[in-house]
Amino acid sequence: MSERQRFSGGRSIPDADTLSFLTRCLEQITFKQYFNNIHDEYCNTFRSWINSTTLNSVEGLDLFPYQQFTQGTTEAIDKFYMRHRDRTVRVLAGEYSYHFLGGYGKLLDEPLSSGDALIISLPFGSTCSKYQYNELLAEASKLQVPVFVDCTWFGVCHDLYFDFSYPCIEQVAFSLSKAFPLAYLRIGCRFTKAQVYDGLTAYESDGYLNWTSQSIGLEFMNQFSSDYIPLKYLKAQEVLCNHLNVTPTNCVQMALGGSEWDHLKRYQWNRLCLSDEIIGWL
Repeated sequence: MSERQRFSGGRSIPDADTLSFLTRCLEQITFKQYFNNIHDEYCNTFRSWINSTTLNSVEGLDLFPYQQFTQGTTEAIDKFYMRHRDRTVRVLAGEYSYHFLGGYGKLLDEPLSSGDALIISLPFGSTCSKYQYNELLAEASKLQVPVFVDCTWFGVCHDLYFDFSYPCIEQVAFSLSKAFPLAYLRIGCRFTKAQVYDGLTAYESDGYLNWTSQSIGLEFMNQFSSDYIPLKYLKAQEVLCNHLNVTPTNCVQMALGGSEWDHLKRYQWNRLCLSDEIIGWL
């Protein structure tokens, strides 16, 4: 495997305990579980799992009482684009590549205006830290610009303040695919401030949901805390980053490198994914 392949992208750590737990979940799941309506239990557990973090601070999630299962955060992002198709949906350079590959998002290369909507990630996709969050959300609140906060990196981060109290925030979404080996099961949850009528609420109303992914997500959230991965790998990240002469980020499997890592450049940042290397430094 080339150096580019080893350190590119952004994926979960192949942690032995979570991998073996997934194997047991897949072996033990019953046919009945495929069709067991656990949506409320799933969403309530997801909310508790988020709020239980002691390595981060979470404020204001209680302002978002409506909740739905989503196929990762990406499905929730799609629904936000549809909801605000009459606005210009802005994203920062260096955000999730999906925004640009799909041709939906428009680069935030000028000040926000009242006709915009905004999607912003926390932690930010390229720095895995907080980036322009407070400034942009203060401005969006002043202009009444609707905002979607993508928290897909929650579950691997530490020392971050997740402030959802800004009045501009309409929706917040989380995923388990960065913390656990569940990316292909697409396990996420959306929280909204007001009742939203779209495909996600239609699926919920009709019970037309992925019960298997919800069942496995429930098992993982009950077995592993939202701080499990950062607690286990924080020291290994520090040691590995010192070895590579790169800067650790607030997400334990990610780092930022200097000019020698230009082949991994995302906009102005050289982002390294340490997932395949970090397990050797425990």
